Amino acid sequence: MLIARALPATAALAAVAALASPAAAAPPWSPPQTVATTQVREPDLAFNASGMGVGSLGFRDQTTRILSLRAQDGPPVVASRDVESIEDGPLPYAQARTLSLHRSGPAARTTLGYSFGRRDGTVGDVRILRTVQLRGVPGIGLPNSASKEAELAVSPNGNAVVAFIEERGGRTRVWLSTRRPASSRFSTPTVIRGTGSARSVAVSVNDRGRYVVAYVYGAGGKRTIEARIGTTGGSVGPLRTVGSQLGRARLDAVVARTGRTTVAWTTHDLGEEQNKPTQLRANVAPAGRSTFAGQVVLDRAAPGAMGTEAAPPSLAAAPDGTTVVGYTLSGLNERGAAAVNFFTPARVSVQGRDARFGAPQQLAADGVVGQVAARSDGSFAVAYVTGAPLEGGPSPLYVALRGAGAGAFATGELVAEDAEQDAAVAFTPGPSGAPVVLFPRADARGAAIARRSG
Repeated sequence: MLIARALPATAALAAVAALASPAAAAPPWSPPQTVATTQVREPDLAFNASGMGVGSLGFRDQTTRILSLRAQDGPPVVASRDVESIEDGPLPYAQARTLSLHRSGPAARTTLGYSFGRRDGTVGDVRILRTVQLRGVPGIGLPNSASKEAELAVSPNGNAVVAFIEERGGRTRVWLSTRRPASSRFSTPTVIRGTGSARSVAVSVNDRGRYVVAYVYGAGGKRTIEARIGTTGGSVGPLRTVGSQLGRARLDAVVARTGRTTVAWTTHDLGEEQNKPTQLRANVAPAGRSTFAGQVVLDRAAPGAMGTEAAPPSLAAAPDGTTVVGYTLSGLNERGAAAVNFFTPARVSVQGRDARFGAPQQLAADGVVGQVAARSDGSFAVAYVTGAPLEGGPSPLYVALRGAGAGAFATGELVAEDAEQDAAVAFTPGPSGAPVVLFPRADARGAAIARRSG
């Protein structure tokens, strides 16, 4: 989640000088193990119930490095390979399977497909879904450029959903394809939103096959978040307006095991004055229903803040339905034409089993939140960096933990001192599984992985 900043010269020089600072091993975290040595982006990390882990790292040339991981003690990476066609994933499911979304062809016409792989790092043969023109740049999806216009989700038992946004003569269509656990193929893609302007899609699905597809919709005076809820068995719920947005929005969505669906988004004004700073908004659909209860504003940047680039929030849900949203209120204060104070508060909010969100908890007064992860016992972890003075500059990386039933997240634990602004975190399997974090290193020095002991 790169948040670009323009600093005064003295601050910039200090940040550049800090590039030489080494990584720090901070017990109880293991020393970071290097897993890539070239510039990377968009780390992702997940484990399944059998102990198989899959990590992925995107490279600037649109190649993806796939890491096969072990949950037990010892070096976490057991195999790696580079694949040129990965758009999303690989995502682990079942005992030893993975699922990947692929893209190929020029930017104007992209062929989307999927493949079933295994724990040894193989991705399997690609089966074509559809050839479309995606909005933005296929395979890039950087937070400060193109939004993600194609996304894959898979549940632990193999229910899966693919959604993508096609550009058609200045307008868009939102497509959906689903897969049941026993099927070897995805359904033929169908259009679930055929007019208007859609972008930045998010999907989630649970073991019962309940899914949500959410996206940013509209332009000009009508700017909303829309969603459809359905099941991989074939039902597609009616089109729902989830909430409004201020001009620019980034979103995430999650369907808990209980069936409750939560959509959260950060949004800010795009006007010249930018007099509506970043807000975090959310809406919830109860289990068994496709209607949403009503938009709520969970948090907002300080008055007078100009929005920079709204980083997307991250959602994770525990088996009992407790859900955590991690987010960054990006912005800056201005006095006249001179920016005098950059700030990006990194915060979390917990949604209890009653579906209500608690008061925001600040992790850092100036930081960037990465991913949030949930463990089977109801514990949570959130990765975040502090400072983040320049794109590519070194920042301390922390992981904050919240035990099952705890009232708040504990103070963040230092993992490394030379991280960039995005990090993926996941728990190894079981009710006492250890958190693992995968992160890009600063100054284009690759990526590393670290595990917490105890």
